[in-house]
Amino acid sequence: LVHCPSLVLQTKGELVAGKETSVIVEFTNPLKQTLENVTLRLEGPGLLRTIKKQFGRIPMNSTLTWEVKFAPMRPGLRKLIA
Repeated sequence: LVHCPSLVLQTKGELVAGKETSVIVEFTNPLKQTLENVTLRLEGPGLLRTIKKQFGRIPMNSTLTWEVKFAPMRPGLRKLIA
């Protein structure tokens, strides 16, 4: 059985081109073991350049929270992917 872990992206404030805002990425480790050497990547064409961040350890059943500040580069409907 394959289980897809929970990943939540939540923006803070309104997304306006050129105006700084932030997004909060939350990842919960559903496994019964600690994850080590974890890399998260956040990207959004027209919103921000690809950002990678290394995390050392995520214990079992714990939630990692990562806040990224950025200013959307272009107006219009865009997708943010982590």
